[in-house]
Amino acid sequence: MTVIEMDPAAQQRSGKNSALHDWVRALEATAPITRNPERLLLDAIEEAAASRGDAPALLSARECLSYRQLAGRANRYARWALGENLAKGETVGLLMPNRPEYMAIWLGITAIGSVVALLNTNLRGQALAHCVDIVAPKHLIVAAELFEQYQSTAAHLSTRPKIWAHDGDASSIEFPRIDRDVERYSPERLGAHERRGVTITDRALAIYTSGTTGLPKAANTSHHRVLQWSFWFAGLINTGPHDRMYNCLPLYHSVGGVVATGATLVNGGSGSYAGNIPAIPALCIPSINLEDGPQGVGDGQCCVTQLPAPVAAASTWDTSLEQQYG
Repeated sequence: MTVIEMDPAAQQRSGKNSALHDWVRALEATAPITRNPERLLLDAIEEAAASRGDAPALLSARECLSYRQLAGRANRYARWALGENLAKGETVGLLMPNRPEYMAIWLGITAIGSVVALLNTNLRGQALAHCVDIVAPKHLIVAAELFEQYQSTAAHLSTRPKIWAHDGDASSIEFPRIDRDVERYSPERLGAHERRGVTITDRALAIYTSGTTGLPKAANTSHHRVLQWSFWFAGLINTGPHDRMYNCLPLYHSVGGVVATGATLVNGGSGSYAGNIPAIPALCIPSINLEDGPQGVGDGQCCVTQLPAPVAAASTWDTSLEQQYG
């Protein structure tokens, strides 16, 4: 299929033509997926790392991962999973707030055929225990700041996964630190024998429903669907290397965790996780705090574009303040 060439003036006159052009581009972007069944999202990121290694891939207030770092970090987690004898189809639970490391974890573990369950960080107690039990994970990775939630859940669990802490003070957490453990593994690209024949038909993620009509259900998400979502949206909005996607949705959400991030990464752009968003539990959206500085949003943060309109200006009717920042 070839993109339909359109006269620019005619395209401006017709919103329908513009929409058609976008949809054809999306179809072109997704067409190669089934022709390359062993190519996963991590492969697309590895390819970007080869040409744009030092370009920022994922950013937040606390860290920035370049394409090379993201690929290397994912490969370490893949080898960690192999070292823990995780079989194809076995599950790892992930309970972690938005941060670049989040995506590195599931990209790596799923690349060798295991499944990652993206747990809702707003849940606790029996509701969280239910989400863990229905996927029966062999391992559960818990961010240090969410250990209180895990502790409220532990007594309700029927399954007994091995618990791994991520980040935090080792003296206050009794479990091994996975972010330290993975450092002993190589960041180099995975070999064919390590990939274990994983294809796009294999399961990659368990993404949960909101639970608004009952307890959350875990929806199986294949590698094919991960690629389809990423490349379709990338084609639809025509992302490129100089684009940056501002993502205020939680990464355990299909749109926030796959569509928004994948659409920028597959074409060499970057995704940033920041915001000043109040929690909306019914939509599984947690509160997210934006770190603002005197020069604008993202002031002083690694690799973050310095936007000239701080939160202070956005929350006031003072037009002189707005004009001061542009």
